[in-house]
Amino acid sequence: MTQRYDAALRPFGLRATQLPILTAAATGDGVPVAALADSLGMERTTLLRNVRPLIRRHLVDVRRAVGHRHDELRATAKGRALLARAYPAWRRVQDDVQAQIADPAWRLALNDLGRTVRGG
Repeated sequence: MTQRYDAALRPFGLRATQLPILTAAATGDGVPVAALADSLGMERTTLLRNVRPLIRRHLVDVRRAVGHRHDELRATAKGRALLARAYPAWRRVQDDVQAQIADPAWRLALNDLGRTVRGG
């Protein structure tokens, strides 16, 4: 299933593991790196491995949170613009997968994933 999402996101230079990171970074004033790793069920090192290409492409940046000791991830204007272009491709795969899965439990899980990617 991941291959389907990866194929849809390839024209945008993104992988399925990077889209929720970019989405989270595009919401609000920034997301703490450790909290994002927890919410995505990733080890911090795995998250950072997925973030590095986004940083190199100037889609996100990592900054020390003002008045705190943790780092926050923020999407750049370029990252938010790419997300706006890539999301419809992800959504098409999501809708197709949902239509193919008959089990209600799977549909609920995919809906939850969709809310996570959309940031809500």
